[in-house]
Amino acid sequence: MRQERTEDQYLLIIDLEGLPPEHVEIRPFGRSLMVRTRVDARTHRSESFDDGRGYRESYRISTGSRTRRLPVPPDGDLARLERVDSEQQVRVTIPRAAAQAAPSWR
Repeated sequence: MRQERTEDQYLLIIDLEGLPPEHVEIRPFGRSLMVRTRVDARTHRSESFDDGRGYRESYRISTGSRTRRLPVPPDGDLARLERVDSEQQVRVTIPRAAAQAAPSWR
């Protein structure tokens, strides 16, 4: 996850690393952003016995999530937040309300 700042906007870039974009939830929470990622892993294994008298199947399902809260500088306009998804990343832009000096977004 990277955070960048330009003269007119703040940018949050989340590299997906194989995670589907719909498993990344981003929403304003007060003067911050809540970023939640959800991971679902499912495996299926099937094997036959060597003597040909049957087979065994196993399934494994695991889920997990991670939440991170990122403060947004005072000049960030959360009402105009925009999100763009691609296969590689989620990009969130937050326009700056005015071209004024703001604290670092880290």
